[in-house]
Amino acid sequence: MKKTFTPFRKLRALALLSSLLFASSMLQAQVVYTDVNPDDTETQTSDGFSLYNIDLNNDAQVDFIISIVKVTDEPTEDGLATVTATTIDISQYDAANVVGIAVDNLSDENAISFSNAATIGSSETWDSEYGGLSSVGSYTPLATGTPIPVSLGNFINSTGKYIGVQIEVAGETYYGYIAINTTSNSFTVTGYAYEQTPDVSIAAGATTTGVSSYLKSNTSIYTVNNTVVADFKNAFTGQMDVVNMNGVVVKSVSVNGTSASVSMDAAQSGAYQVILSGADGFASEKVVIVNK
Repeated sequence: MKKTFTPFRKLRALALLSSLLFASSMLQAQVVYTDVNPDDTETQTSDGFSLYNIDLNNDAQVDFIISIVKVTDEPTEDGLATVTATTIDISQYDAANVVGIAVDNLSDENAISFSNAATIGSSETWDSEYGGLSSVGSYTPLATGTPIPVSLGNFINSTGKYIGVQIEVAGETYYGYIAINTTSNSFTVTGYAYEQTPDVSIAAGATTTGVSSYLKSNTSIYTVNNTVVADFKNAFTGQMDVVNMNGVVVKSVSVNGTSASVSMDAAQSGAYQVILSGADGFASEKVVIVNK
């Protein structure tokens, strides 16, 4: 008897192929995390500076320097004022190293403060040399003698935030983060990580790319009228991607709460993988979309 390959059986085959492709890509992806233990705190209460070196991929070559500098009544270059301030920043260690720091823009060069589970990748604006974290103090014109308060940067007295970074090795780009806390006169580095697969984004705070059993049990993924829905027993912060069988992300939405959804009305019929990713790992589920 000749076997009939029905559309339903085609969809089942597509779903299997999509699942295998996804599993293969996740095996290649790997977050390499370095725990700074004990946490390193650099404090500057008097004029001077302190430094902390970051070797992001642990290849015995320093990639970044985080520094804290305190000055009192320091004359400006034009000689028209003095500055009293404590400044924390991150910079490229060596011009021979190709690196990047995620910044708001290349004019102000303020490093972006990423929250837990935020995506760090190619869409950021990358500064190859410098990123300001915080600068707090005063600017005093000699003509008036009146101090003007100054407060700059996205890491002023911040806790649980991340600096987005990238490095280049053998012509390949790798994305990562540095976990840092700051006060008015100190910074503390608690850890850092990078995604071992080139050109793959990383979730701020991620320490593993493994399947999260907690996230899997916490989540229900299904479709309603060609809308992909994810419900969470407990609030989830991260990202939901819908990936076709060629490994292309066709829809993406940020998640912060107990539910997320994305319409697939314009998508081609077929099997898709719904991927949830956050700081604790990922979970996934196959869905089938049939658009008439």
